[in-house]
Amino acid sequence: KRSIARTNDETRFEAMDLSFHQAVRQGFLALARQEPQRIVVVDASRPVEEIQKKILATLSEWFGNILV
Repeated sequence: KRSIARTNDETRFEAMDLSFHQAVRQGFLALARQEPQRIVVVDASRPVEEIQKKILATLSEWFGNILV
């Protein structure tokens, strides 16, 4: 359980410099390339409706048509 006193720590990643964020992104993209059956990259710069369709399509593919 998170302590309320730690809420100021919630911005610690945002405070890191750009090179940190680029390295983290590259790490996640590398994992996605290594394990495409487990990790899907979603282009969040697309319109919300397209993002939603991509996520729902992926979930339906993985878990069947259980989503309504």
